[in-house]
Amino acid sequence: MNGPRALTAALIGLGNIAWRYDGGRVEPGAPALTHASVYDRSPRTTLTLGMSPDAGERRAAQEALGIDTTDSLPDVLAARPDVVSICSPSALHAEHLRACLDAGVPMIWLEKPAATRLADLDTVMAANTGASVVAVNFQRRYQPAYRALRDLCTSGELGRCHHIQAVYSRGLETNGSHMVDQVLFLAGDGRPFTLDWVGPTGGPDNPGFALTFDGGLTAMVTGLDLPYHCIDIAAVFDGGRVSLLHGGLTAVFERRVEQELFPGFHRLRPEPDPRFPTDCDFGGSMAAALDDLIAAHETGRNAASSLTTARAGQALMQAVWEQLGGQP
Repeated sequence: MNGPRALTAALIGLGNIAWRYDGGRVEPGAPALTHASVYDRSPRTTLTLGMSPDAGERRAAQEALGIDTTDSLPDVLAARPDVVSICSPSALHAEHLRACLDAGVPMIWLEKPAATRLADLDTVMAANTGASVVAVNFQRRYQPAYRALRDLCTSGELGRCHHIQAVYSRGLETNGSHMVDQVLFLAGDGRPFTLDWVGPTGGPDNPGFALTFDGGLTAMVTGLDLPYHCIDIAAVFDGGRVSLLHGGLTAVFERRVEQELFPGFHRLRPEPDPRFPTDCDFGGSMAAALDDLIAAHETGRNAASSLTTARAGQALMQAVWEQLGGQP
């Protein structure tokens, strides 16, 4: 019996997230951190084509990946790939997404942000006929520890979730957008909220803001001006706290226990939990994102990280900038 047919893939943009972070091919057991390495490792896909306006990038990709390259977007679309990764500069995402949608590309794996302006994203979404499935690469939605934390927020296992605290550095669009997406993911996609406060906690590029969701859950996102990447998030429950630190590489599970020295009082104590290992598996999240995109296409559903969920984060970031008088 024949298995699923091979799917052809193409890259628009040939920079770091396209292939350079890990060279586009990784050894068994090593994390696949780029679109090219995930395509190379997947039994479902074959990477055949890459596009960049830069001749040096094209030569490097040809040598490293053994693929054809072009400087022409029409060439990519004329090849009729089954899946296209949009890894171009952020300012071009909306333009390249619209071209892929208009060409009827079946699956589109779009790097974040989906667009740099909410109005551009709305225009593209309005033009989507539904022939294409789009996944926006907020890959932490696919990492097991983040998904386990989302389940804790909804299951009641640790009681009510009262508060989500997120801290980021290196810019709201660059790293803060991941924390915005995670706050909305943990609270429950589509859950109404109010934006209660906005302030320049980390200077003009790293604002902070506070939210209150329906049901009373609160969230605080704090931007900091730091010389390193800080991408940390924690959820506080009646019965404990879970923290995902270092961009998801480290997890800390704490349970409420009676205070040893002061009977009748309680504190939090770290405990091992297989869902939240000290050293988390982050390398599989990109592969899981591609698997979800293919499954969404084959079953007629949306991807777990879709244009709809990305738009919610984009709208929140725009509201933050508007309260601060505009994006710097």
